[in-house]
Amino acid sequence: MSPIRNIWNEANVDFNKGENVTPVDILRKQSDALNKDTDKTNIYSMIMSFSIKKNNVVDKVKHVLYIFPKNGNDYNYKLIEISSNPENDYPLQVYAYQSGNINFGKCKTEEEFYETLSKIFTDPRLKIVFEQLRNIGDTIESFKQEE
Repeated sequence: MSPIRNIWNEANVDFNKGENVTPVDILRKQSDALNKDTDKTNIYSMIMSFSIKKNNVVDKVKHVLYIFPKNGNDYNYKLIEISSNPENDYPLQVYAYQSGNINFGKCKTEEEFYETLSKIFTDPRLKIVFEQLRNIGDTIESFKQEE
C-alpha cells in the first residue's frame, strides 16, 4: 500500500508507510488536515460512520465527511460520502455534495480514490461552500458578542 497523502497539502507527507490503508483512513486524514488549519479557515470537519443492515446483516458501510463553521456546530455541510460492502474496501462509491449531489462513481483502487478526492477538493464550488460556512460562523460569533 502507498502512504496516506494529505490532499490539502501534498508537501512533506510521509506516514503510515507499509500499513494497510483503508478509504476511511484516507478520508480521516483529510478531515484531520482541515482541522489542523481551522485557525486559517474557520472550518472544522468530522467523519461519521454508519452500517446499513439488510435482514440483520451488515450490507454496506458508509462514511461521511461533514464540515461546519468554527462557531456554529448546529450548521453542517455533508461534503463527501463513501460507501462499500463490509468485506472489501474497494470498489468504493463516492458522492460529493457541492451545489447538489454529484455521483463520482466507483473507485476501484486507492489511487482512483485519491484522484476523485483531488477533483472534489479543487472544485471551485467548494470555495463557495467554505465562504458560506465562514459567514454563518461570523454571524453566530457577532450574536454571541452582543449578548
